[in-house]
Amino acid sequence: MPTSEDIQKTFQQRGSLQQYRLSKATDFYCSRCNQNKKAKLVATIEGDWDRLLCNGCYGYLLASDSTEPK
Repeated sequence: MPTSEDIQKTFQQRGSLQQYRLSKATDFYCSRCNQNKKAKLVATIEGDWDRLLCNGCYGYLLASDSTEPK
């Protein structure tokens, strides 16, 4: 979990999803598409930093009107 100094912006919560912009690109594993990613934008599911989503999966879940990962 990043520190408050690592988080540049917290976006409005959308259902169980919360998106953050971090101060630098960070390596992480997307819990939906099961791929290793590196990005400044990440999203959590129900506030769980062990269940991160990449920006693509975050957008897909919002567009499909579902906040539960598949």
